[in-house]
Amino acid sequence: MRLELYCPSCRCLFAPGPITSVAKALRSLEEAGPWSALGDGETVEDLLYNALSSVEETDCPDCGTSATVHEGTLGDLTHSLLATW
Repeated sequence: MRLELYCPSCRCLFAPGPITSVAKALRSLEEAGPWSALGDGETVEDLLYNALSSVEETDCPDCGTSATVHEGTLGDLTHSLLATW
């Protein structure tokens, strides 16, 4: 899975490092597999978004501002996650 974070300050797109809290959250979701509990009406994309929004923020390597998950990447990441299950 490839995740890109977006820096709103310098508009940079970058991938988080392998030891960041974002990468750890993605690994735990991937390891949990399709047995992850979904609430009523919740989608896998919601599960992924909630996992990523609950982790420590990752700073932009260029300017140091807190980065966010790029919306276009979230859908692609969901499809990648489902393909591994």
